[in-house]
Amino acid sequence: MSGLHNDIRANFPNCYEEVYSDVKKILREFVGDRKQDSKREAQVRSFLGRYFKSKIYTECKEDIVDAILSGRSRQQVNNNLMRIYYDGSIVSQIYQTIQPLIKDLPGK
Repeated sequence: MSGLHNDIRANFPNCYEEVYSDVKKILREFVGDRKQDSKREAQVRSFLGRYFKSKIYTECKEDIVDAILSGRSRQQVNNNLMRIYYDGSIVSQIYQTIQPLIKDLPGK
Protein backbone atom coordinates (compact mmCIF):
# COMPACT_ATOMS: atom_id res chain seq x y z
CA MET A 1 0.00 0.00 0.00
CA SER A 2 2.83 2.41 0.76
CA GLY A 3 4.36 1.72 -2.67
CA LEU A 4 1.10 2.76 -4.30
CA HIS A 5 0.99 5.80 -2.05
CA ASN A 6 4.49 6.84 -3.16
CA ASP A 7 3.69 6.26 -6.86
CA ILE A 8 0.62 8.47 -6.68
CA ARG A 9 2.63 11.18 -4.94
CA ALA A 10 5.35 10.99 -7.63
CA ASN A 11 2.97 10.94 -10.60
CA PHE A 12 0.46 13.51 -9.37
CA PRO A 13 2.38 16.09 -7.31
CA ASN A 14 -0.10 18.92 -7.95
CA CYS A 15 -3.33 17.05 -7.27
CA TYR A 16 -2.07 14.26 -5.02
CA GLU A 17 -4.69 14.65 -2.31
CA GLU A 18 -7.61 14.51 -4.72
CA VAL A 19 -6.27 11.48 -6.59
CA TYR A 20 -5.34 9.66 -3.39
CA SER A 21 -8.76 10.22 -1.83
CA ASP A 22 -10.46 8.77 -4.94
CA VAL A 23 -8.11 5.78 -5.09
CA LYS A 24 -8.44 5.20 -1.35
CA LYS A 25 -12.23 4.83 -1.63
CA ILE A 26 -11.81 2.19 -4.33
CA LEU A 27 -9.06 0.32 -2.49
CA ARG A 28 -11.09 0.09 0.72
CA GLU A 29 -13.44 -2.29 -1.11
CA PHE A 30 -10.59 -4.71 -1.86
CA VAL A 31 -8.21 -4.22 1.04
CA GLY A 32 -9.55 -4.70 4.55
CA ASP A 33 -8.43 -2.93 7.65
CA ARG A 34 -5.75 -5.10 9.31
CA LYS A 35 -6.79 -4.19 12.82
CA GLN A 36 -10.41 -5.02 12.11
CA ASP A 37 -9.47 -8.27 10.33
CA SER A 38 -7.32 -9.48 13.22
CA LYS A 39 -10.03 -8.53 15.70
CA ARG A 40 -12.60 -10.50 13.69
CA GLU A 41 -10.30 -13.51 13.50
CA ALA A 42 -9.74 -13.41 17.26
CA GLN A 43 -13.49 -13.19 17.78
CA VAL A 44 -14.13 -16.22 15.55
CA ARG A 45 -11.36 -18.27 17.19
CA SER A 46 -12.65 -17.44 20.67
CA PHE A 47 -16.20 -18.37 19.70
CA LEU A 48 -15.10 -21.69 18.20
CA GLY A 49 -13.00 -22.50 21.24
CA ARG A 50 -15.95 -21.85 23.50
CA TYR A 51 -18.71 -23.69 21.60
CA PHE A 52 -16.98 -26.37 19.52
CA LYS A 53 -15.09 -28.74 21.81
CA SER A 54 -15.93 -32.03 20.14
CA LYS A 55 -13.16 -33.81 18.24
CA ILE A 56 -15.05 -33.64 14.94
CA TYR A 57 -14.84 -29.83 15.09
CA THR A 58 -11.40 -29.38 16.61
CA GLU A 59 -9.76 -31.48 13.88
CA CYS A 60 -10.90 -28.98 11.24
CA LYS A 61 -10.82 -25.82 13.36
CA GLU A 62 -8.49 -23.92 10.98
CA ASP A 63 -10.68 -24.81 8.01
CA ILE A 64 -13.80 -23.64 9.84
CA VAL A 65 -12.12 -20.35 10.76
CA ASP A 66 -11.11 -19.83 7.12
CA ALA A 67 -14.61 -20.73 5.95
CA ILE A 68 -16.17 -18.12 8.21
CA LEU A 69 -13.62 -15.38 7.54
CA SER A 70 -13.54 -15.85 3.77
CA GLY A 71 -17.32 -15.90 3.35
CA ARG A 72 -18.74 -12.62 2.09
CA SER A 73 -22.33 -13.81 2.56
CA ARG A 74 -24.14 -16.38 4.67
CA GLN A 75 -24.57 -18.58 1.61
CA GLN A 76 -20.81 -18.54 0.99
CA VAL A 77 -20.14 -19.50 4.60
CA ASN A 78 -22.59 -22.39 4.23
CA ASN A 79 -20.96 -23.50 0.96
CA ASN A 80 -17.49 -23.29 2.50
CA LEU A 81 -18.63 -25.45 5.40
CA MET A 82 -20.15 -27.98 2.99
CA ARG A 83 -16.75 -28.32 1.34
CA ILE A 84 -15.25 -29.27 4.69
CA TYR A 85 -18.04 -31.54 5.97
CA TYR A 86 -20.05 -33.36 3.34
CA ASP A 87 -22.66 -34.30 5.92
CA GLY A 88 -25.44 -31.69 5.82
CA SER A 89 -26.53 -32.36 9.41
CA ILE A 90 -23.09 -31.42 10.77
CA VAL A 91 -23.02 -28.28 8.63
CA SER A 92 -26.52 -27.39 9.78
CA GLN A 93 -25.50 -27.73 13.42
CA ILE A 94 -22.38 -25.59 12.87
CA TYR A 95 -24.35 -23.01 10.90
CA GLN A 96 -26.99 -22.67 13.61
CA THR A 97 -24.33 -22.29 16.29
CA ILE A 98 -22.35 -19.61 14.41
CA GLN A 99 -25.39 -17.43 13.71
CA PRO A 100 -24.16 -14.68 16.09
CA LEU A 101 -20.89 -14.51 14.10
CA ILE A 102 -22.51 -14.23 10.67
CA LYS A 103 -25.62 -12.20 11.49
CA ASP A 104 -24.15 -9.08 9.83
CA LEU A 105 -23.35 -10.81 6.55
CA PRO A 106 -25.79 -10.33 3.66
CA GLY A 107 -28.21 -13.13 2.80
CA LYS A 108 -30.92 -15.13 4.47
